[in-house]
Amino acid sequence: MKTVFDNFINKNNLKIFEFLIEGRGLEYTLNDIITNININRQNGYRQLHLMFKNKTILKIRKVKYIQFYKLNMDNNNVKLLVKIFDNLINQKLKQMMKRSKK
Repeated sequence: MKTVFDNFINKNNLKIFEFLIEGRGLEYTLNDIITNININRQNGYRQLHLMFKNKTILKIRKVKYIQFYKLNMDNNNVKLLVKIFDNLINQKLKQMMKRSKK
């Protein structure tokens, strides 16, 4: 049985997902993604294709030969992972705030 995390156990998928989740709502090209997370182009194409196939990202639009991608916030698995990510960030921020008050 597949779990929500099966699509994200690959290190590059995690990097891509983290990048897209931090900028959710924005559109990115493949070049934007690979430049910001430092993976090679071939792996970037492969991972984005798998994420598109699993409906975790959407192809938004194409300008000439440049494809734009966006996180699929209508996907229930993506919603769950975004919620987990946000909770982890909030916990970390609370810990930092407590340390700064001391």
